[in-house]
Amino acid sequence: MSFTDQKIVVKLGIVFGFLLLMIVTIITLGLSSTKSVHGSVEQIAKGNYVKTLYAMQASKALDDLSSSIRMLVLLKGERAISEEQQKVEGARGRYRDAIKNLEGMETQAKGLELIETAKSLIVPAAQANNTVIQLAIDHKHDEAMALLLKEAIPLTQKIQGVFDEQVKFQQENVNASYQKSIAVYERAKLVQIGAGAVSIILGLVLVLSLTRNFNSRIKRLVDTMSRVADGDLSMQPQIYGDDEIGDLGKSINRMLESTRSMITTIKNTATELASSAEMLFAVNEMIATSSEEVAAQTITVA
Repeated sequence: MSFTDQKIVVKLGIVFGFLLLMIVTIITLGLSSTKSVHGSVEQIAKGNYVKTLYAMQASKALDDLSSSIRMLVLLKGERAISEEQQKVEGARGRYRDAIKNLEGMETQAKGLELIETAKSLIVPAAQANNTVIQLAIDHKHDEAMALLLKEAIPLTQKIQGVFDEQVKFQQENVNASYQKSIAVYERAKLVQIGAGAVSIILGLVLVLSLTRNFNSRIKRLVDTMSRVADGDLSMQPQIYGDDEIGDLGKSINRMLESTRSMITTIKNTATELASSAEMLFAVNEMIATSSEEVAAQTITVA
């Protein structure tokens, strides 16, 4: 059964059902795109940003460590040297925590490679720094300064360079994730706009088609009934469809057919009555003539 043969309530249900389906589709697409954008933002907030923070914390700990060792080389008092040693240990603790957290979160090959490079460089750097510290404790400041400038500082700078590269790498990941979220958002926006435009266009087409179909058939029925009211019973409205309007058109056609048949019957009956009346009039004329003849004969006999 085609769409035009459906009942009006079914047609309206199909149209509004389609519009409802398109609305649900747009909402679903919006939720899906929101989830994708949320994933990208979460990756930035909980992944790349945090890894960048850990890399910066490790680099800052190295800076603090290097500053404390340089200060320790310059100090001569035991108490001051002891305080700087505590600062050195604190900086090393912060570095270990930062590198451990970073290593636990990093999953990309380049990031893991940078961490391994830093770990391989930290061993000779730590040995050089320990030697410098011991020389400073032994008050061999010239030797400590020479070793500091020759080995400890260059090795520490290499490690800091690795962490600078690590920070740059994580920032690139942040930018990539941000661009990905923007791309997902733009794509989702285009899909939603497209789906909305399609639903509006198809909805308008369906509504206009349905309205035009109803209006044209109802107008034909109105025109037919107007001409019937003026006495023209020859009309035969062509109303197609199996819906309520089609049923109404068929009922009007049956009514007109019945009315024409009844009028034809009445005409035939009237014609027969007229013929009978003429025959009756002729019989009356004959009876009257016969009566006059009988009366004349009676007078003659008398």
